[in-house]
Amino acid sequence: MFAALIYSRSNSKNNKLSSLWWFYKLIYEFNHNEIVFFADNEEYFSDPDKLCKDYYHGLGKEEQIIYRYCIPTYEKLSQYKRVIFNSNKISNRITIENEYKKYQFKSDLAFEVLENLNFSYSKIEKLGIKPNIFLFNSDREYIQAFCEKKNIYYISTELGPFRNWPLNTGIFNIGGIYNKKNIDTRYEQFKNELMHSYVPIYKKNEIILKFFNENYEESKNNAFPEYDLGIAFPYSVNQYAFNKLKEIAFKFKGNVIGRLHPTDPERNNINNIILDESAKSIDFIKKCKRIVTFGSNITLEALLLDKIVFDFGNNPFSGLAHNIISDTIEQSCRLLKLNFYIFSYVIPYEFCYNKEYILWRLSNPSEIEIYKKNIEYWNKNEIKKV
Repeated sequence: MFAALIYSRSNSKNNKLSSLWWFYKLIYEFNHNEIVFFADNEEYFSDPDKLCKDYYHGLGKEEQIIYRYCIPTYEKLSQYKRVIFNSNKISNRITIENEYKKYQFKSDLAFEVLENLNFSYSKIEKLGIKPNIFLFNSDREYIQAFCEKKNIYYISTELGPFRNWPLNTGIFNIGGIYNKKNIDTRYEQFKNELMHSYVPIYKKNEIILKFFNENYEESKNNAFPEYDLGIAFPYSVNQYAFNKLKEIAFKFKGNVIGRLHPTDPERNNINNIILDESAKSIDFIKKCKRIVTFGSNITLEALLLDKIVFDFGNNPFSGLAHNIISDTIEQSCRLLKLNFYIFSYVIPYEFCYNKEYILWRLSNPSEIEIYKKNIEYWNKNEIKKV
Protein backbone atom coordinates (compact mmCIF):
# COMPACT_ATOMS: atom_id res chain seq x y z
CA MET A 1 0.00 0.00 0.00
CA PHE A 2 1.29 3.46 -0.94
CA ALA A 3 0.78 6.76 0.88
CA ALA A 4 1.54 10.20 -0.57
CA LEU A 5 1.84 13.69 0.88
CA ILE A 6 0.19 16.54 -1.06
CA TYR A 7 1.52 19.66 0.59
CA SER A 8 1.88 23.14 -0.88
CA ARG A 9 2.11 25.12 2.42
CA SER A 10 2.22 28.43 0.55
CA ASN A 11 -0.93 29.93 -0.94
CA SER A 12 0.95 31.05 -4.05
CA LYS A 13 -0.53 29.88 -7.32
CA ASN A 14 2.76 28.32 -8.46
CA ASN A 15 3.05 26.17 -5.34
CA LYS A 16 -0.56 25.06 -5.61
CA LEU A 17 -0.09 24.26 -9.29
CA SER A 18 2.97 22.10 -8.55
CA SER A 19 1.10 20.14 -5.88
CA LEU A 20 -2.00 19.76 -8.03
CA TRP A 21 -0.01 18.57 -11.01
CA TRP A 22 1.78 15.94 -8.88
CA PHE A 23 -1.50 14.83 -7.29
CA TYR A 24 -3.13 14.26 -10.70
CA LYS A 25 -0.07 12.34 -11.87
CA LEU A 26 -0.43 9.96 -8.90
CA ILE A 27 -4.16 9.55 -9.54
CA TYR A 28 -3.27 8.62 -13.13
CA GLU A 29 -0.72 6.00 -12.04
CA PHE A 30 -2.38 4.41 -8.99
CA ASN A 31 -5.77 2.79 -8.48
CA HIS A 32 -7.91 3.93 -5.55
CA ASN A 33 -7.18 0.73 -3.59
CA GLU A 34 -3.39 1.15 -3.94
CA ILE A 35 -2.78 4.58 -2.40
CA VAL A 36 -3.98 6.89 0.38
CA PHE A 37 -3.36 10.66 0.43
CA PHE A 38 -2.35 13.03 3.23
CA ALA A 39 -3.32 16.51 2.01
CA ASP A 40 -3.28 20.04 3.40
CA ASN A 41 -6.39 21.09 1.50
CA GLU A 42 -9.68 19.45 0.53
CA GLU A 43 -9.55 21.59 -2.62
CA TYR A 44 -7.44 18.96 -4.39
CA PHE A 45 -10.44 16.62 -4.33
CA SER A 46 -12.93 19.16 -5.66
CA ASP A 47 -14.35 19.09 -9.18
CA PRO A 48 -11.35 19.25 -11.57
CA ASP A 49 -13.43 20.94 -14.29
CA LYS A 50 -13.87 23.96 -12.01
CA LEU A 51 -10.52 23.85 -10.25
CA CYS A 52 -8.39 23.56 -13.38
CA LYS A 53 -9.76 26.77 -14.88
CA ASP A 54 -7.50 28.66 -12.48
CA TYR A 55 -4.46 26.56 -13.46
CA TYR A 56 -5.09 26.09 -17.17
CA HIS A 57 -1.61 27.13 -18.33
CA GLY A 58 0.06 24.53 -16.11
CA LEU A 59 -2.41 21.69 -16.67
CA GLY A 60 -3.21 22.03 -20.37
CA LYS A 61 -3.23 19.36 -23.05
CA GLU A 62 0.43 19.93 -23.94
CA GLU A 63 1.57 19.43 -20.32
CA GLN A 64 -0.55 16.29 -20.04
CA ILE A 65 1.14 14.83 -23.12
CA ILE A 66 4.64 15.78 -21.97
CA TYR A 67 4.27 14.47 -18.42
CA ARG A 68 2.00 11.55 -19.27
CA TYR A 69 -1.12 12.06 -17.21
CA CYS A 70 -4.67 13.31 -17.61
CA ILE A 71 -7.12 15.37 -15.56
CA PRO A 72 -9.25 12.90 -13.55
CA THR A 73 -13.02 13.07 -13.28
CA TYR A 74 -14.64 14.14 -10.03
CA GLU A 75 -16.18 10.66 -9.75
CA LYS A 76 -12.73 9.05 -9.91
CA LEU A 77 -11.28 11.42 -7.30
CA SER A 78 -14.07 10.63 -4.87
CA GLN A 79 -12.96 6.97 -4.76
CA TYR A 80 -9.58 7.75 -3.15
CA LYS A 81 -9.08 7.69 0.62
CA ARG A 82 -7.52 10.80 2.14
CA VAL A 83 -6.80 12.58 5.39
CA ILE A 84 -7.04 16.38 5.34
CA PHE A 85 -4.95 18.21 7.95
CA ASN A 86 -4.53 21.80 9.08
CA SER A 87 -1.11 22.98 7.90
CA ASN A 88 -1.24 26.46 9.39
CA LYS A 89 -0.13 25.75 12.94
CA ILE A 90 1.85 23.45 15.25
CA SER A 91 -0.38 22.50 18.18
CA ASN A 92 2.14 20.54 20.21
CA ARG A 93 5.69 21.34 19.15
CA ILE A 94 7.32 20.14 22.38
CA THR A 95 5.91 16.63 21.91
CA ILE A 96 7.16 16.50 18.31
CA GLU A 97 10.57 17.87 19.33
CA ASN A 98 10.94 15.15 21.96
CA GLU A 99 9.80 12.42 19.58
CA TYR A 100 12.34 13.45 16.94
CA LYS A 101 15.01 14.75 19.31
CA LYS A 102 17.90 12.77 17.84
CA TYR A 103 17.43 14.41 14.42
CA GLN A 104 17.94 17.94 15.79
CA PHE A 105 15.54 19.66 13.40
CA LYS A 106 15.35 23.43 13.81
CA SER A 107 12.85 24.80 11.29
CA ASP A 108 9.16 25.34 11.96
CA LEU A 109 8.43 23.64 8.64
CA ALA A 110 9.99 20.36 9.80
CA PHE A 111 7.89 20.22 12.97
CA GLU A 112 4.78 21.34 11.12
CA VAL A 113 5.10 18.55 8.54
CA LEU A 114 5.96 15.94 11.18
CA GLU A 115 2.95 16.80 13.32
CA ASN A 116 0.65 16.61 10.30
CA LEU A 117 2.15 13.30 9.22
CA ASN A 118 1.70 11.85 12.70
CA PHE A 119 -1.91 13.04 12.75
CA SER A 120 -2.64 11.61 9.28
CA TYR A 121 -0.95 8.29 9.94
CA SER A 122 -2.85 7.72 13.20
CA LYS A 123 -6.10 8.41 11.31
CA ILE A 124 -5.51 5.76 8.68
CA GLU A 125 -4.23 3.24 11.23
CA LYS A 126 -7.64 3.44 12.90
CA LEU A 127 -9.12 2.50 9.53
CA GLY A 128 -6.88 -0.57 9.37
CA ILE A 129 -4.73 0.90 6.57
CA LYS A 130 -0.98 0.36 6.92
CA PRO A 131 1.04 1.77 3.99
CA ASN A 132 4.58 0.48 3.59
CA ILE A 133 5.78 2.90 0.88
CA PHE A 134 5.60 6.68 1.24
CA LEU A 135 5.82 9.04 -1.76
CA PHE A 136 6.72 12.73 -1.89
CA ASN A 137 7.92 14.96 -4.72
CA SER A 138 11.01 16.16 -2.87
CA ASP A 139 13.78 14.68 -0.72
CA ARG A 140 13.34 15.97 2.83
CA GLU A 141 15.22 14.88 5.97
CA TYR A 142 12.18 15.22 8.20
CA ILE A 143 10.12 12.90 5.99
CA GLN A 144 13.04 10.49 6.02
CA ALA A 145 12.91 10.62 9.84
CA PHE A 146 9.14 10.01 9.89
CA CYS A 147 9.47 6.98 7.61
CA GLU A 148 12.30 5.55 9.70
CA LYS A 149 10.14 5.75 12.84
CA LYS A 150 7.16 4.19 11.08
CA ASN A 151 9.35 1.47 9.55
CA ILE A 152 8.30 2.17 5.97
CA TYR A 153 10.05 2.99 2.70
CA TYR A 154 10.37 6.58 1.50
CA ILE A 155 10.46 7.28 -2.24
CA SER A 156 11.28 10.86 -3.24
CA THR A 157 11.01 11.91 -6.87
CA GLU A 158 11.81 15.16 -8.64
CA LEU A 159 12.15 16.39 -12.19
CA GLY A 160 15.75 15.93 -13.32
CA PRO A 161 18.04 17.64 -15.84
CA PHE A 162 17.69 17.47 -19.64
CA ARG A 163 14.07 18.66 -19.70
CA ASN A 164 13.74 18.20 -23.41
CA TRP A 165 10.44 16.61 -24.35
CA PRO A 166 9.86 13.79 -25.01
CA LEU A 167 12.95 12.73 -23.04
CA ASN A 168 12.31 14.16 -19.58
CA THR A 169 14.31 12.75 -16.69
CA GLY A 170 13.75 12.28 -12.99
CA ILE A 171 15.66 12.03 -9.72
CA PHE A 172 14.67 8.95 -7.71
CA ASN A 173 15.85 8.29 -4.15
CA ILE A 174 14.94 5.59 -1.66
CA GLY A 175 15.02 6.17 2.09
CA GLY A 176 13.05 5.32 5.21
CA ILE A 177 13.84 1.82 6.42
CA TYR A 178 15.89 1.24 3.28
CA ASN A 179 19.61 1.70 3.82
CA LYS A 180 19.80 5.05 2.04
CA LYS A 181 22.96 5.42 -0.03
CA ASN A 182 24.33 8.78 -1.07
CA ILE A 183 25.50 9.31 -4.60
CA ASP A 184 29.20 8.81 -3.79
CA THR A 185 28.53 5.45 -2.14
CA ARG A 186 26.47 4.35 -5.12
CA TYR A 187 29.20 5.47 -7.53
CA GLU A 188 31.85 3.44 -5.69
CA GLN A 189 29.56 0.42 -5.84
CA PHE A 190 29.05 1.02 -9.57
CA LYS A 191 32.83 1.11 -10.16
CA ASN A 192 33.32 -2.12 -8.22
CA GLU A 193 30.57 -3.90 -10.13
CA LEU A 194 32.01 -2.60 -13.40
CA MET A 195 35.15 -4.66 -12.85
CA HIS A 196 33.07 -7.80 -13.36
CA SER A 197 30.49 -6.57 -15.87
CA TYR A 198 30.31 -4.71 -19.17
CA VAL A 199 28.11 -1.70 -19.87
CA PRO A 200 28.54 0.93 -22.58
CA ILE A 201 30.28 4.14 -21.50
CA TYR A 202 29.23 6.99 -23.77
CA LYS A 203 31.30 9.94 -24.93
CA LYS A 204 29.97 13.44 -24.37
CA ASN A 205 29.00 13.90 -28.02
CA GLU A 206 26.94 10.69 -27.86
CA ILE A 207 25.15 11.82 -24.70
CA ILE A 208 24.31 15.25 -26.13
CA LEU A 209 23.09 13.70 -29.37
CA LYS A 210 20.89 11.28 -27.41
CA PHE A 211 19.25 13.93 -25.24
CA PHE A 212 19.39 17.09 -27.34
CA ASN A 213 19.76 15.87 -30.91
CA GLU A 214 22.80 18.13 -31.29
CA ASN A 215 26.34 17.48 -32.47
CA TYR A 216 28.64 18.07 -29.50
CA GLU A 217 31.66 19.30 -31.48
CA GLU A 218 29.52 21.62 -33.59
CA SER A 219 27.83 22.98 -30.45
CA LYS A 220 31.22 23.54 -28.88
CA ASN A 221 32.94 25.10 -31.88
CA ASN A 222 30.02 27.27 -32.97
CA ALA A 223 29.33 28.60 -29.48
CA PHE A 224 31.04 31.92 -28.84
CA PRO A 225 30.10 32.77 -25.25
CA GLU A 226 29.03 36.39 -25.04
CA TYR A 227 28.85 36.39 -21.23
CA ASP A 228 31.71 35.87 -18.81
CA LEU A 229 29.37 34.47 -16.16
CA GLY A 230 25.96 32.82 -16.19
CA ILE A 231 24.04 32.57 -12.93
CA ALA A 232 21.35 29.91 -12.62
CA PHE A 233 19.23 31.19 -9.76
CA PRO A 234 17.40 28.78 -7.45
CA TYR A 235 13.72 29.23 -6.75
CA SER A 236 13.51 32.47 -4.77
CA VAL A 237 11.72 30.84 -1.83
CA ASN A 238 15.29 29.86 -0.83
CA GLN A 239 16.14 33.44 0.10
CA TYR A 240 19.65 32.67 1.37
CA ALA A 241 20.72 30.99 -1.86
CA PHE A 242 18.91 33.50 -4.07
CA ASN A 243 20.50 36.50 -2.34
CA LYS A 244 23.95 34.90 -2.32
CA LEU A 245 23.90 34.52 -6.11
CA LYS A 246 22.51 38.05 -6.55
CA GLU A 247 25.47 39.32 -4.53
CA ILE A 248 27.89 37.42 -6.78
CA ALA A 249 26.21 38.89 -9.85
CA PHE A 250 26.51 42.46 -8.59
CA LYS A 251 30.15 42.09 -7.51
CA PHE A 252 31.41 40.23 -10.59
CA LYS A 253 33.50 42.37 -12.94
CA GLY A 254 32.46 41.20 -16.35
CA ASN A 255 29.39 40.46 -18.46
CA VAL A 256 26.75 38.64 -16.41
CA ILE A 257 23.49 37.00 -17.41
CA GLY A 258 21.03 35.33 -15.05
CA ARG A 259 18.44 32.62 -15.53
CA LEU A 260 15.49 32.36 -13.15
CA HIS A 261 13.27 29.40 -12.45
CA PRO A 262 10.56 29.50 -15.15
CA THR A 263 7.71 29.89 -12.64
CA ASP A 264 9.53 32.02 -10.07
CA PRO A 265 7.45 34.97 -8.80
CA GLU A 266 10.68 37.03 -8.70
CA ARG A 267 10.80 37.08 -12.50
CA ASN A 268 9.56 40.67 -12.59
CA ASN A 269 11.27 41.78 -9.42
CA ILE A 270 15.01 41.61 -10.09
CA ASN A 271 16.94 44.64 -11.27
CA ASN A 272 20.28 45.37 -12.93
CA ILE A 273 20.81 41.80 -14.17
CA ILE A 274 20.18 40.75 -17.76
CA LEU A 275 17.81 37.78 -17.67
CA ASP A 276 17.98 34.89 -20.11
CA GLU A 277 14.73 33.92 -21.82
CA SER A 278 15.95 30.86 -23.74
CA ALA A 279 13.42 28.05 -23.98
CA LYS A 280 16.08 25.46 -23.09
CA SER A 281 18.68 25.66 -20.35
CA ILE A 282 21.34 24.28 -22.69
CA ASP A 283 20.97 27.40 -24.88
CA PHE A 284 21.56 29.56 -21.80
CA ILE A 285 24.67 27.53 -20.92
CA LYS A 286 26.14 27.98 -24.40
CA LYS A 287 26.08 31.75 -23.95
CA CYS A 288 28.33 31.61 -20.89
CA LYS A 289 32.00 30.94 -20.22
CA ARG A 290 31.30 29.93 -16.61
CA ILE A 291 28.22 28.89 -14.67
CA VAL A 292 27.45 29.64 -11.03
CA THR A 293 24.52 27.96 -9.32
CA PHE A 294 23.18 26.79 -5.99
CA GLY A 295 22.13 23.17 -6.27
CA SER A 296 20.66 23.33 -9.78
CA ASN A 297 20.41 20.49 -12.30
CA ILE A 298 22.06 22.91 -14.73
CA THR A 299 25.34 21.81 -13.12
CA LEU A 300 25.18 18.48 -14.94
CA GLU A 301 24.19 20.01 -18.26
CA ALA A 302 26.99 22.60 -18.06
CA LEU A 303 29.57 19.91 -17.28
CA LEU A 304 28.55 18.09 -20.45
CA LEU A 305 29.46 21.24 -22.40
CA ASP A 306 32.85 21.54 -20.65
CA LYS A 307 31.91 24.71 -18.80
CA ILE A 308 33.60 25.76 -15.57
CA VAL A 309 30.91 25.27 -12.92
CA PHE A 310 30.77 26.61 -9.38
CA ASP A 311 27.96 24.98 -7.42
CA PHE A 312 27.47 26.35 -3.91
CA GLY A 313 24.51 24.12 -3.06
CA ASN A 314 23.97 20.57 -1.93
CA ASN A 315 23.72 19.10 -5.37
CA PRO A 316 24.42 15.41 -6.09
CA PHE A 317 26.23 16.52 -9.25
CA SER A 318 28.59 18.88 -7.42
CA GLY A 319 31.16 16.11 -7.31
CA LEU A 320 32.34 17.18 -10.76
CA ALA A 321 31.96 20.92 -10.26
CA HIS A 322 35.07 23.12 -10.34
CA ASN A 323 34.83 24.06 -6.68
CA ILE A 324 34.98 20.41 -5.65
CA ILE A 325 37.07 18.47 -8.14
CA SER A 326 40.81 18.69 -8.82
CA ASP A 327 41.88 19.47 -12.35
CA THR A 328 44.40 16.61 -12.09
CA ILE A 329 41.64 13.99 -12.24
CA GLU A 330 41.84 12.11 -15.52
CA GLN A 331 39.25 12.77 -18.19
CA SER A 332 38.34 9.07 -18.26
CA CYS A 333 37.32 9.26 -14.60
CA ARG A 334 35.24 12.36 -15.23
CA LEU A 335 33.55 10.62 -18.16
CA LEU A 336 32.79 7.49 -16.12
CA LYS A 337 31.25 9.56 -13.36
CA LEU A 338 29.20 11.58 -15.85
CA ASN A 339 27.85 8.32 -17.31
CA PHE A 340 26.94 7.08 -13.84
CA TYR A 341 25.15 10.34 -13.01
CA ILE A 342 23.21 10.39 -16.27
CA PHE A 343 22.36 6.73 -16.76
CA SER A 344 22.11 5.36 -13.23
CA TYR A 345 21.40 8.16 -10.75
CA VAL A 346 19.14 10.06 -13.15
CA ILE A 347 16.33 7.88 -14.47
CA PRO A 348 13.72 8.17 -17.23
CA TYR A 349 10.93 10.38 -15.96
CA GLU A 350 8.38 7.74 -16.94
CA PHE A 351 9.82 5.41 -14.27
CA CYS A 352 9.40 7.86 -11.36
CA TYR A 353 5.77 6.94 -10.70
CA ASN A 354 5.73 3.47 -12.21
CA LYS A 355 4.62 0.91 -9.59
CA GLU A 356 6.59 -1.93 -11.14
CA TYR A 357 9.76 0.16 -11.31
CA ILE A 358 9.40 1.32 -7.69
CA LEU A 359 8.93 -2.24 -6.44
CA TRP A 360 11.86 -3.41 -8.59
CA ARG A 361 14.13 -0.76 -7.07
CA LEU A 362 13.03 -1.84 -3.60
CA SER A 363 14.21 -5.37 -4.45
CA ASN A 364 17.77 -3.95 -4.28
CA PRO A 365 19.06 -4.45 -7.85
CA SER A 366 22.74 -3.84 -8.50
CA GLU A 367 23.95 -0.49 -9.84
CA ILE A 368 24.85 -2.22 -13.11
CA GLU A 369 21.29 -3.55 -13.41
CA ILE A 370 19.87 -0.07 -12.81
CA TYR A 371 22.27 1.38 -15.41
CA LYS A 372 21.31 -1.27 -17.99
CA LYS A 373 17.57 -0.84 -17.45
CA ASN A 374 17.79 2.93 -17.90
CA ILE A 375 20.08 2.62 -20.93
CA GLU A 376 17.64 0.20 -22.54
CA TYR A 377 14.87 2.76 -22.16
CA TRP A 378 16.96 5.64 -23.55
CA ASN A 379 18.14 3.61 -26.52
CA LYS A 380 14.54 2.85 -27.44
CA ASN A 381 13.35 6.41 -26.97
CA GLU A 382 16.24 8.71 -27.91
CA ILE A 383 15.41 11.71 -30.07
CA LYS A 384 15.82 10.85 -33.74
CA LYS A 385 17.22 13.28 -36.25
CA VAL A 386 14.46 14.54 -38.53
